[in-house]
Amino acid sequence: MAFTVDSCCCCFSLKTGTLIISIVQGLLGLSLMVTESVNAYHVEDTTTDERKGSINTPSPPNEAHVVERRIYHITLAISGGFNIMLSVLLFICADKKNPKMAKTWLILMTGLAIFMFLFLVVYAIYMAINKEIGAAILSVLRSMVYSIPAIVLTAYSILVVYSLQKKAEESSSGEKPV
Repeated sequence: MAFTVDSCCCCFSLKTGTLIISIVQGLLGLSLMVTESVNAYHVEDTTTDERKGSINTPSPPNEAHVVERRIYHITLAISGGFNIMLSVLLFICADKKNPKMAKTWLILMTGLAIFMFLFLVVYAIYMAINKEIGAAILSVLRSMVYSIPAIVLTAYSILVVYSLQKKAEESSSGEKPV
């Protein structure tokens, strides 16, 4: 038997908590998609001379640097788009208390979380190989500041939706919850 919770954030029902999670996930996905799309478009304007350690000093654009930064930003923007689609799926799932839709969300969200984790690991390794160590550490630390809270919140969201799915399965099969 897997670990489940009876409420979300100690004060909301699983359904209400799941609806809140879907709305927050959609808003965060939208903000990620918009900001990363803008960042990908303006990469040439914001390239920096990382060898000198200066973050705000513009330098002439290096084509390889521009391409790698665009790939990074576009991948995060696509992740934001997937988060929006998953939030809509989750909202419908919570509203209808459909355990099959919850299972679909759980599979897709877990896959997206694993993909983003692997993407950040590969990006960190790439930065360590192709950049000076100071620039690589700075880039990885910036990514971790946003990634660690996102991973914790994603894990808790998965736990809440899993609990809702199990509760919906029990109520649809006529079993009494333990």
